[in-house]
Amino acid sequence: LSNFVNSGFLKIFVLTQFKSHSLMQHLREGWRISGLRGHFIDPIPAQMRMGKRWYEGTADAIYQNLNLIKDT
Repeated sequence: LSNFVNSGFLKIFVLTQFKSHSLMQHLREGWRISGLRGHFIDPIPAQMRMGKRWYEGTADAIYQNLNLIKDT
């Protein structure tokens, strides 16, 4: 995440799957960037996806969230 932020990427989605509670807590507490300017680090758990499918790997996680990438 440091490399993304230091390189100017300030709209970041973190795709998570299993047992992501501690990661989500770390993102909330340790990575606060200005939401007022449209900047964010947003965790997207597989449970939030429409339908019953979980991610079947990294490429599938990206594929299932292409709408987020295109809308950003």
